[in-house]
Amino acid sequence: MNSFHEDLWVSLPMPAFLIDGSDEIAEMNPAAESFLNSSAKAMKGKPAFDILAIDAPVDDKMRRAREDQA
Repeated sequence: MNSFHEDLWVSLPMPAFLIDGSDEIAEMNPAAESFLNSSAKAMKGKPAFDILAIDAPVDDKMRRAREDQA
């Protein structure tokens, strides 16, 4: 990330996650570290939907969006 984007990323007041094509956590901001009470380094590569309990079929929606883009 360039400096502007990194400054923006770390200043976001709400938890934010980047999830890669394998549905694993690629990055998370400091608010997300506080939210999960874990470091970004420890969470990197972990299955996102095993860590984040979301009461919605988000994983299916992400899979479909990736298929539509292919």
